[in-house]
Amino acid sequence: MNQLKTIALLSLLSALLFGISHWTIGGVAGAIVGLLLVGVTNFVVWRYADQIALSAHRAHPVSLNQMQRLKPLVEPLCTRAGIPLPALYIVPSAAANAFATGRDPDHSAIVLTEGLLRQLPDDELEGVIAHELSHIQHWDTLTQTVTATIAGAVSSVTRIAQYSVWFPGQTQQRNPLALLLTVIFAPLAALIIQLSIARSREMAADANAARLTGNPRSLANALRRLHISARQKPFVGNPAYAPLLIIDPGFNQFLSHLFSTHPPLDARLAQLVRLESEGRSAPPTSTPKLQPLRRYWVPIALSLLLGSVTVGAVHLQQEQAGLAGISVVQHRLTRSENGRETLTVIDPQETPQIFYSVKLDGAPLGQRLALTCDWVNPSHQVVRHNRYQTRRIDHAVWNTWCRYQFPADAAAGTWEVRMSLDDRLPFGIPMPWQSDRLLVTRSFAVRKSQP
Repeated sequence: MNQLKTIALLSLLSALLFGISHWTIGGVAGAIVGLLLVGVTNFVVWRYADQIALSAHRAHPVSLNQMQRLKPLVEPLCTRAGIPLPALYIVPSAAANAFATGRDPDHSAIVLTEGLLRQLPDDELEGVIAHELSHIQHWDTLTQTVTATIAGAVSSVTRIAQYSVWFPGQTQQRNPLALLLTVIFAPLAALIIQLSIARSREMAADANAARLTGNPRSLANALRRLHISARQKPFVGNPAYAPLLIIDPGFNQFLSHLFSTHPPLDARLAQLVRLESEGRSAPPTSTPKLQPLRRYWVPIALSLLLGSVTVGAVHLQQEQAGLAGISVVQHRLTRSENGRETLTVIDPQETPQIFYSVKLDGAPLGQRLALTCDWVNPSHQVVRHNRYQTRRIDHAVWNTWCRYQFPADAAAGTWEVRMSLDDRLPFGIPMPWQSDRLLVTRSFAVRKSQP
């Protein structure tokens, strides 16, 4: 269940990056940028995650004396977990903490702080190591690093939206409120998804560590000791790596349920006590063999996700190409939606309502068009903005219309009506934040009858 939840959240996070790129940059270009960001960030993280994490914490390989203490603890656990012996690193810090990193069990490392080695007895240290080995065994190290990177990419893309708000340029027809909400809520949503994944994997790693050691109480004692130690001497490091640590380095209480990188300590301890009371913590007697699908679910999920995004981008590009082929065959102003006359001079008292009838050629069959009509008065003000969606198109030549009801104080002079084609999502859903493509304009005169 935890793995299914993680796949769903990871897919949602990547979809958020793809959607925000399309939203912010617009059109096929935005979709392609989102696809490239997802692909490049995931590849870089997959290939260099361990090196980046080790460099960020100034970690170095364990010494010979430290290896003599750690090796008897690590080797039996690796045998039970069915994974190779990971590289062991030490961070020169008095704070007590630990984390695992690496793209897969064959390229992984466990990182311990000097403070952790000094403070924990061997049985509690074994529980901490088993917890980190569980992350390696279930590929959590890759998952957590990928989510952190994609969340960072979402934040980077929203900076583009931020510039679009203050320096509109070619995006001036987009809804500035929608862009502002994107700047505020997109990084927040990405952070919440990222932390949800981290908390889910921490609980699973605790449970699996208890089964590897057969001693959940030792891990519970270690977590309690590390929690107290972290309050007294927090681990100083890059906040982006906080979800990787075994214990939360920060203790922000405001909205902690949403913004904590780790589950509450009480929940973690309660799970370990429950496992001990149920007798489900006996260490495995044989080496488990990971099923291929379970072992490689992260690359499989990412491949499926990138494939889906690619198909979506191609589909979107095809739709945009279809929209580009639309042309206007005929357009006129009439007194009714099926009128045959062409009005050029209008008296609002005689004709209080007019229709702008437009005949389109090359409309994509089976699709719906999102159209807008802007009615502009002699002062160049848009006095009416009609936005509507057509029925599903069943003829290549398609008639559409919009109407305008003149107010009693309609100004005399030269008016203009403009029909534009909205950018849209697949299935004909209009996107009001995107630029419109102007199809046709028509000018007409409004005169007032003498009283």
